Amino acid sequence: MRRTTLAALAMLVLLPGLAGSQEGGEMTPQQMMELWKKWSTTDEHHEELAWYVGKWDTETQITGMGTSKGTAEFKWVIEGRWLSETTQGSMMGMPFQGYRVTGFDRFKKKWVASSVSNLDTAMLRAEGVVVDPTGKVRVLWCNLDEYLTGEHDKTAKSVYRKIDDDTFIFELWDMAIGPEGGKVAETTYKRKK
Repeated sequence: MRRTTLAALAMLVLLPGLAGSQEGGEMTPQQMMELWKKWSTTDEHHEELAWYVGKWDTETQITGMGTSKGTAEFKWVIEGRWLSETTQGSMMGMPFQGYRVTGFDRFKKKWVASSVSNLDTAMLRAEGVVVDPTGKVRVLWCNLDEYLTGEHDKTAKSVYRKIDDDTFIFELWDMAIGPEGGKVAETTYKRKK
């Protein structure tokens, strides 16, 4: 079994590179392996994800629709690499369940996330960067379909703001509202003690 797994890994890593590098020259298996090691190892971004692990109480405010309470739990999907968030609550008077996977893509040098919920059939994929020198604000961008208006690939942004050791805020912005975009939802997360 171990030999089969190693052989499969070698095929995944080595075969795409046999056609050549970005510079157009051929790469040796050792060069390919070095590149794979460089981009596949974790770094301080992945260590930062550990801060979220645990259970949280949430309060969500949707513009024009009031406030609702819920819960969230963050745990590792793959230890030290991929973090899941499972959210329960209500939205617009209906039960809400959401699931998000977040990580850091070292090759792109960007945070990446994919989200799904029980309120629609779409999967949102977002990517972005930390936008302040203290590392407390992260912005991810995505394109979403707005089935209420018939719009496709509408630009939206997610903003994560760390407030203190046990609090962070998630904001969702519709960039088609006004010249700066408009915040349409905000969730405050408080760590359960």
